[in-house]
Amino acid sequence: ATYPPVENLLLGLQLHERSGVPLVAEFRDGLLFEPVERRAVQYRGVRRSYEKLEARVAREAAAIVTVSPAISRYFQEELGCRRAATIPNGFDATPPLQALEPDPFSPGCFHVVHTGSIALSDRNCDLVPWLQGVEMAMAASPALRERLRLHFAGRLSLREKRLLRPLAAAGIARLHGPLPRPAALWLQRRADLLLLLTAADRTSVATTKLFEYMQARKPVL
Repeated sequence: ATYPPVENLLLGLQLHERSGVPLVAEFRDGLLFEPVERRAVQYRGVRRSYEKLEARVAREAAAIVTVSPAISRYFQEELGCRRAATIPNGFDATPPLQALEPDPFSPGCFHVVHTGSIALSDRNCDLVPWLQGVEMAMAASPALRERLRLHFAGRLSLREKRLLRPLAAAGIARLHGPLPRPAALWLQRRADLLLLLTAADRTSVATTKLFEYMQARKPVL
């Protein structure tokens, strides 16, 4: 049973109880540890039900698998579950690639690439500090406006599109929108620098994006 969503854990526990088949609970994110359902767990009733569910999983699951050591330590130290193990995300060694036409990588420029969503994946993940840094860098070195190119491939919020609009109008930022995975991987491999934006209060961010970035063998900021 893989979390999220929480319904998977509930179904896994029911099937385990009815059939006696051992349950392996996999946590791609924490349920109460640095929760992705931040709004839901603010309600006392939801949090109590999640606390009971989490404790039951820790007690009854034959094994707990997580994608980051931080989540594993939480189960081991806070819930006393010694059956928690970390199995990080893998990657495809030879993924299919799909080039974009026309080629968006202007020669002689420094290309920064971000793939995937930002705040749509984590409400506390904010584009503003990065954009402030870009503006400060261009103010200190005006020649950057001619050399710097920012590529965003994936779903962006309306707010993020609005924030990027001035840079897009200046030809510095390019919003590619959602792309097929082979095209996103091609962008990653063509980048000079890959951008990873995370929330400051998260310690267990081990998303597929990070492992794809590592496989691209390009610097990651």
